[in-house]
Amino acid sequence: MALNQNPASPALSASTVLFIVADAFRYDYFTPPNTPTMWRLAESGLYVRRLRPNFGFCERAETFTGTRPDANGFFTALTYDETNSEFLSFKKDIWLLSLFDWRAEFMRRYIRRFYRDWFKKVRWVNQPVYEIPLKILPRIALTEDLRDLHQPNWSNIETIFDVMRESGKTFYYDTFASLTMPMGGDDDRVNQICRAFQETPRDFYLLYIGEGDGTGHDYGPESVQTAAMTRRVDKRIKIVSDAFFEAFPDGRMLIIGDHGMLEVAGILDAQSKILRTGRKAGLRAGRDFDYFLDSTLVRLWFRTEKSGDIFRDLFNTDAAFCNEGHVMTCEEAARLHVPPPDGRYGDLIWIAHPGALIFPDFFHFRKICRGMHGYETHIPAQQGFALAVGRDIEQAEIQEAELIDICPTICSLLGIRTPKQNAGKSLL
Repeated sequence: MALNQNPASPALSASTVLFIVADAFRYDYFTPPNTPTMWRLAESGLYVRRLRPNFGFCERAETFTGTRPDANGFFTALTYDETNSEFLSFKKDIWLLSLFDWRAEFMRRYIRRFYRDWFKKVRWVNQPVYEIPLKILPRIALTEDLRDLHQPNWSNIETIFDVMRESGKTFYYDTFASLTMPMGGDDDRVNQICRAFQETPRDFYLLYIGEGDGTGHDYGPESVQTAAMTRRVDKRIKIVSDAFFEAFPDGRMLIIGDHGMLEVAGILDAQSKILRTGRKAGLRAGRDFDYFLDSTLVRLWFRTEKSGDIFRDLFNTDAAFCNEGHVMTCEEAARLHVPPPDGRYGDLIWIAHPGALIFPDFFHFRKICRGMHGYETHIPAQQGFALAVGRDIEQAEIQEAELIDICPTICSLLGIRTPKQNAGKSLL
């Protein structure tokens, strides 16, 4: 990948910028009846009909570096990493608590809530527990959220925030999101950022609106509940945009839906198949192999040659695995711009076909999701949108762009250079 160190577009001078991410706000949620505020803004600014993220679950790394997963190294939210797990210091706690890590649905709900509270409020662990088996937590670590993305030395990839510090620019990050930040509600963040507009001025404000992701998972993207959600998100954006342009009449605003959502069409219990196959072959998880269940990925690490042979045969011959997905090859990884199956993210990576859902997984146990993302993103329903308005932004429409293009676009709006490894192209 060629480095891109071009300065920001000279067509725009520096201005105060508001950046809003509407999580999982699919491109076709954007309609005049449901999103009248954003539709009206699009008529006077730049409107990208479909914004395509890269395959995986690390959209923030793409957005703020302008790099794809194969360049920045971030593919899934969590992976096996025995060096950086926050649970390494609490193996005694985990050994004791794992005695009660029951799989009975009724009891598990309350037991898991206790685990989350214990590690977060008593042990001050920021890394989420989710539905991950307790015994493997000391070997699991965050990826893009291992360190705060907006802080110095986040990784060896330069971010927008690094460039802002170099340029003397300031930013307000308290109303954004990560897997380790305290997460209030969308209305709380909206009220907080509106107050921030009246306090010490910043060059760059960030706001995260997360209702789209939860509603899409719970009810599906085609549901009446999701349609109602889009109207609520639009109302929040009206409140924020009115407050922003009142405080900064010459400001500029960029809104994106970072990815889309698909209706779930089929369920696969991958965990039962893996454990049953392991038992029949005399293999034990944690000794002979490790595995991680994302909603659309199964990832395995092999500690013995036998385990590799057994599970490669399973995933290449089992009817359910063959019908509902396929094993990623190194050639496919290169095409999708993601890290290859070489150890960090798995020795074997199985990808679900669009609409297929792994359940239970290490994030969901009690309730089957009706909508999911994390599939190959050339499918339109996996795509979001982008909208830019404000001073000197002319009305235009682009049919499709990539999420990595948001990074140089933000830099153009702020009047700063792009991060060194940026591969995106400014939309302005």
